Amino acid sequence: MELHREKAFSGSYTKRADDWILKREIEFATRFLALSAEKLVKRRKSRRFLEKLIASDQEAESFKRKVIKAVRSRWHSYRDVWGLKTNYPSERIHLGFFMYCLYILYSPKIDRYYVGQSKDIKARMELHLEKAFSRSYTKRADDWILKREIEFATRSQALNAEKLIKSGKSRKFLERLIASDQEAESFKQKVIKAVRSR
Repeated sequence: MELHREKAFSGSYTKRADDWILKREIEFATRFLALSAEKLVKRRKSRRFLEKLIASDQEAESFKRKVIKAVRSRWHSYRDVWGLKTNYPSERIHLGFFMYCLYILYSPKIDRYYVGQSKDIKARMELHLEKAFSRSYTKRADDWILKREIEFATRSQALNAEKLIKSGKSRKFLERLIASDQEAESFKQKVIKAVRSR
């Protein structure tokens, strides 16, 4: 913001004024996601859309989720997600980007929960169900169900979240994370804050 006000960017539109005010910020886990969001907004060229993002937290959150969905899906185009008449910038988005996820599994057969972390939950779930991990607790059952996933930007954050839950050994806490999106988000923010403060 200071650089914008000081007109430090010679080729930037912000050089036209020195009284810029921050009206809305939307956090993304990676620079690529933030760049994708920026390009989508600029391509729409809609002041009304910008004002909706500024005025409504719900609208901002909805936009954020649409950006993440578009970027993370290997087979979704921006046209599919947004209903645009033309694609941006190409027909398909293809990347090897996935966020690290903490996941909570539940087995009705043994009435137990399991906590782990992975970059690819779908593949990891298949391995658990096939009992591919000889020393894993999940070998005790073959009916594991994914009950909750919490995304993190780094493996360090996901590992710390896993360790925090396992050290607590609290079934009630696990069930609160599963039952409440707000509880899960609060836990996520605490983990991120703890990792950053080290």
